[in-house]
Amino acid sequence: MADRLKATVEHIDDAGRGFHREALHLGEFKHLASPPTPGVGDAALSSALLRLSEAFGIGHELLTNLVTKHGGNLRAAASDYRNQDIDTRKILDDLMGKVSK
Repeated sequence: MADRLKATVEHIDDAGRGFHREALHLGEFKHLASPPTPGVGDAALSSALLRLSEAFGIGHELLTNLVTKHGGNLRAAASDYRNQDIDTRKILDDLMGKVSK
């Protein structure tokens, strides 16, 4: 693999690991995204606050999952580039071996 491509693939893999770290960090704060809601004396308002808190929790979970997914996609892309380079080299070696015979 060419040095410039190798550096780029390593950066892609590092970015994927960074996304995974951030997703774990986001997951640590799940309890803050959907805090318990106190009763405020008005049933309709209490219900609305509860639904709003649940919506924030769902949004936080969706964001965490999205960051995790994109991190996985980046790592998979880096792996695919590495495997492609290995496969291409193997094909070239096989062809050169047949030509020299």
